Amino acid sequence: MVFCVAAQFTAFNADLFRATNNIATVEMHSRKSQEYRARAAKEFIQWKQVVMFTSDVSARGVDYPDVTLVLQVGTTEKEPYIHRLGRTARGSSGV
Repeated sequence: MVFCVAAQFTAFNADLFRATNNIATVEMHSRKSQEYRARAAKEFIQWKQVVMFTSDVSARGVDYPDVTLVLQVGTTEKEPYIHRLGRTARGSSGV
């Protein structure tokens, strides 16, 4: 998971990553519809090798199993940082 500071920055980074890598990529942020975000979350959970670019819309209330790496792009306050890192400590990751 790659957390970015804003929706537009998230979309930019996801597009850049897609253009330069042959790795499955999903993006989730507030400028996407709820239907799109639900589909992206499902893909992130089901696919084996995938990178999710996301804003804080994924930081609370959603558990993704087997997240093995969380990257923070940009700065944030202490509380959002802690919630973002919590992505690796939930579900069946065993971390």
